[in-house]
Amino acid sequence: MKKCLCLIIALSLSLLSIGMAYAEGDTSSMVYDTDEYSIENHIGTRINYDFIESVDLRVRSTGNEKIKVELDVDTYETMEKLGFSSLKVQRWDGNVWVTDAEITNQYSYTTQTFGYSHTFTGLYSGALYRVKVTLFAKRAIGETQSMTVTSSVINCH
Repeated sequence: MKKCLCLIIALSLSLLSIGMAYAEGDTSSMVYDTDEYSIENHIGTRINYDFIESVDLRVRSTGNEKIKVELDVDTYETMEKLGFSSLKVQRWDGNVWVTDAEITNQYSYTTQTFGYSHTFTGLYSGALYRVKVTLFAKRAIGETQSMTVTSSVINCH
């Protein structure tokens, strides 16, 4: 019984320390070499003004201080304008996310799909990175939708 109680206390303290690490911004336990972030809205749960059907954001370190970002966006119908207003590659400096690279205003017109791929170079090897993208869709009748998606944290090689 005492061994069981000691084990429960030890496990509780471990879980408490993990929770505190997240609260203090420690990203070390959330680091990946690659990340794939996907969102999919099913037509059965569609709400008004929700144009974006799915987002596929893939982020990976390709070595030599490079990170490759691939983005695919699908909509329920043809959009007048579809793409992103901002794509940021951000590095964790120990306190805050610092933007090391940014691409803005990449769009396709009169389309239902948008695809984008770019390899960022000159990044810091061993640093922790994430990608933050602000998507934009505009229907022909003028209605717009904007949403921001953020990848998990990856380690740059």
